[in-house]
Amino acid sequence: MNEIESITSLGWIALASGIVGCSSLREIEANYNDEVCDEVAVVLANALVVNPSLAALDLRRNSIGDSGVMAIGYGLANNTTLKNLDLSHSRSVSSAGWRTLFGILRNSNYSLEQLLLSDNSIDDEGVIAIIDTLGTTLKLLRFVQNPLITIVGFRALATLVYRPNSCLENLDISPAVGILDEVMLSFANALVNNNTMKSLYLGNSMNITYRGWTALSNVLCNKTDIESICASNHTLQIGPNIPDDIKEYYELNKSEDKIEVARQKIIKYHFLNGESNIDKFVNMELTELPQAISWVGRNDAGFSLLYTLCKSVPTLFDSENKAKVAECRKRKADGL
Repeated sequence: MNEIESITSLGWIALASGIVGCSSLREIEANYNDEVCDEVAVVLANALVVNPSLAALDLRRNSIGDSGVMAIGYGLANNTTLKNLDLSHSRSVSSAGWRTLFGILRNSNYSLEQLLLSDNSIDDEGVIAIIDTLGTTLKLLRFVQNPLITIVGFRALATLVYRPNSCLENLDISPAVGILDEVMLSFANALVNNNTMKSLYLGNSMNITYRGWTALSNVLCNKTDIESICASNHTLQIGPNIPDDIKEYYELNKSEDKIEVARQKIIKYHFLNGESNIDKFVNMELTELPQAISWVGRNDAGFSLLYTLCKSVPTLFDSENKAKVAECRKRKADGL
């Protein structure tokens, strides 16, 4: 047993009381210890109220129960500096306790950016309560292995992604049971106009059928037309066990240059590797064509299309012919 493990609850209370007013303290870790109980949580909650610099509080896997998590809630409701809160594996907290916590936080001004709530007794009602609670600062939310959450709760979580003012970047829901098409469809619909999400970790996706994967595929690369491809999500990455075509988008989305990601998707999927839709170039104005050709041939991703373009429509590179076409268009427009 190391020195930390040998500290009793009274020792933790004394330690927590001593650091409450420490103005330079930025992080508290009181995890993996059954001696960290409700009384300790009450003292740590005071630190949330009076400490001006505390940015992270880690309370994973301990003996904190309903009254302790409620105290943390009241402390957080009066705190504007805490960015990271980990309450994972808080198995002594009941479903009602979680709902009470989220109710306490409703309409408060806390500014959490990371909230970790894995392996807890949060149920569907708790999910709905937390959706009403979470502010617009949250970037990461982890809901791994919460066995009481059903398809109703997971579909409700999709509304977090749908919010127009959401800055959520990473969502890990990884349920105890496999994700179903209905959940995937809810997230796909919510993600259509979202360009902030970077990671959606679904965990066990073995139950998702072609219908569900197709909906998500269209979010990552809607191949309807060039405009739809440009509007697709070029940041999102998905968890494991995904089809090969989704993996292709995953690899493309890794690039920090999102303009280049969109370009490669257009070349690869709209032009089908250069085999169709060449008419997009045929109908271009003469002044636009050099820039378009340069855009295609910027790197090896577009070489196949550039070759097909040169081979299929050689007159595009005949400036005299293009000038004649431009003159004909002008005469038509003038009604001559």
